[in-house]
Amino acid sequence: MHAQSRADSTVVAGRIIGADGRIPVRADVELTPIRATARAIRVRAAADGTFRVSIAGGGPFRVRVAGVGFVGLQRALPVTTPTTVNVVVTLAGLPTGLAKGPVVGIAAERDAEKPRPDMPPAVVLSARGNGRRTGTLRARRDTVAYRVVDITARQYLPPAGASAFRWSDDGEYDGLVAATAGAPVELVYDSTGVTFGGTSGLRVLDGHPIAPVVAQLDSIFAYEPSRRCVLMAPAPLTTRPVRTRADTEIARVIGSASVSTADPAITGLATSLDLIRQFLRADGECRTDPELGALVMAQFTPASPLWHLDDVMRRRVLLHAARHASGDARFNTPEVVAQVKSAFDAAITAARDTAARFDLYELAAETFMPADTVAAQSYTARFTAESYDNPRVFPLLKLTGYNRVLQPGRRVPAFTVPSLDSSGAAISDASLRGSVYLLDVWATWCRDCIVELPSLRALHEKYGSRGLRVVSVSVDEEQGTADRFRRIREPMPWTHGWAGTAPDGGGPLERFEVVWLPTTILVGRDGRILSLAPKLDSPGFDALVREALK
Repeated sequence: MHAQSRADSTVVAGRIIGADGRIPVRADVELTPIRATARAIRVRAAADGTFRVSIAGGGPFRVRVAGVGFVGLQRALPVTTPTTVNVVVTLAGLPTGLAKGPVVGIAAERDAEKPRPDMPPAVVLSARGNGRRTGTLRARRDTVAYRVVDITARQYLPPAGASAFRWSDDGEYDGLVAATAGAPVELVYDSTGVTFGGTSGLRVLDGHPIAPVVAQLDSIFAYEPSRRCVLMAPAPLTTRPVRTRADTEIARVIGSASVSTADPAITGLATSLDLIRQFLRADGECRTDPELGALVMAQFTPASPLWHLDDVMRRRVLLHAARHASGDARFNTPEVVAQVKSAFDAAITAARDTAARFDLYELAAETFMPADTVAAQSYTARFTAESYDNPRVFPLLKLTGYNRVLQPGRRVPAFTVPSLDSSGAAISDASLRGSVYLLDVWATWCRDCIVELPSLRALHEKYGSRGLRVVSVSVDEEQGTADRFRRIREPMPWTHGWAGTAPDGGGPLERFEVVWLPTTILVGRDGRILSLAPKLDSPGFDALVREALK
């Protein structure tokens, strides 16, 4: 598909097709400037999969493509001046088939919410033959937004009975069904319309100068390691990866996409990406290459166009490259972390303005999450110290779990919440003083809170009889929601309270400045915080609890 471009705009046009050759029943494209502050532009593909999106400026851009029943794709388009780019996008099917577990339909409770796999109302979908599963629940309004989720495999499945679809910010689709408030509505999943497997890709047509760079990116994202590596074991050292038949084939594909260009930036990007692809192959084959790791580290500087090309690739590569550069087989050693922090610190010191420095704080925190929460929070702390009221701080606090109030050594803020265990009773910082307790701020709709429950249960079983009190405070809007969850899903046999509202919306926990759920705080007998957002199953936290209980 060809498109004409205005002199001051970039146009991306093309066609979306599934890896199995089918056109998705609904597909969408989003184009976002990587460095500018302009908003993203979204368009819906036509019924034949074709699309055209125009955006002001010359880039670089990030293109995100999604389709119902397929895995979404995200790639960078390293254009630097307004241009027209014609592409073909292939979307892979879902990664796995159905697991041996329940398939559940989940509807949103309110119009403003998108469905979540851990919130009511929900219904188990029963097999009806011919690959179909259905379930019925009572509608709460005239339009029901719902999703289908395989609970065991932890993957969303396309809602087959939907009359329309809504693309959500998380890249998944909500199915929309017309209903009548109070009447039953049927939720449907049909496996015959779902594709599993295949490979995603983005191919640039017409010999555009960025074609070789995008081809390199595609080969990097498609690369699969030859075997799983045991990173704690010694890895063989090598000085240079041996070129394989796969490398030769990728080079042929890239060469066929190449055109003569006088743009040194594009040539430099292609060379850097080839180096990264070699590095990923060495890493995937469990070989440690200090020289290659150092070369890759040198590519990832804020002055390099590679730095902003793809956030996912930068996070994936940077820490691994530092591991190779240090000659270490382990992933998260102090030496590896120090190398990456040194690179970020040097860039922050050299930043010419406040905005550039804030960009680096964000990128550093994102790079270390979730592998090293402490390092990520250190950059968040530096950001908040400079400008706590900056609107960019809030998402960073959510990402890293950093909290300027709940710091170890400080007293836990005063609070009083009604008890869910005893009518008329209350739980407060004063009533808990003299005990070692783990305060868990959670909600039934918080997926991460549900994932953390086994670790909370293990702590309660191990240390409850020795004096550790686990205190879970629900921020669900209705008091009965947490009670219903405990009856149906998880007993949670420890102390419970109810805050009645999210901490960032006021209420009894407002002083905590909580922006992320779950927030877990270990508090000592003197009411001082011992740890914030710890990894509950880590040896270090276990030792901290034992010491506090002495």
